Amino acid sequence: ATDNYKIYGCLYDWETALKVCPKGWHVPTDLEWKNLEMHLGLTQEEADGIGYRVTDQGIQLKNSSVWDSGGNGTNTSGFSALPGEDRQLINGRSFGWPGSFGYWWSATEHYSLSFTAWCRRISHSNSGVGRYYLFSKADGFSVRCLRDNL
Repeated sequence: ATDNYKIYGCLYDWETALKVCPKGWHVPTDLEWKNLEMHLGLTQEEADGIGYRVTDQGIQLKNSSVWDSGGNGTNTSGFSALPGEDRQLINGRSFGWPGSFGYWWSATEHYSLSFTAWCRRISHSNSGVGRYYLFSKADGFSVRCLRDNL
């Protein structure tokens, strides 16, 4: 057992992630993630890219402490991203070590690979935000709930 969840929050598989937000909130779609990234300075073309988009949106999203190797952010976005790592099926359900990476689910499945969904990755060693879909829905990632439009 670990007490890391007290600092970094819980990790959820994709199906569970879609159910954990309280009433009036939801897991953001890939489009909503891209809208946030564009609000922080990405172009549409950059936001549509896959992998790390080499910009400073990761720095703007990261908390200003707890990231390994001096990889803290400025948190100018107010997002306060924490490096809670992940739990990956490919690694025998092992947990990563908190401090280096943070992964967050989107509510959007990949259009042709039904076992995957879009997610975001922020690293202690990269200033950008990674956009990926090649992780299994059975993996464990963090969730950031977004308030529903009223």
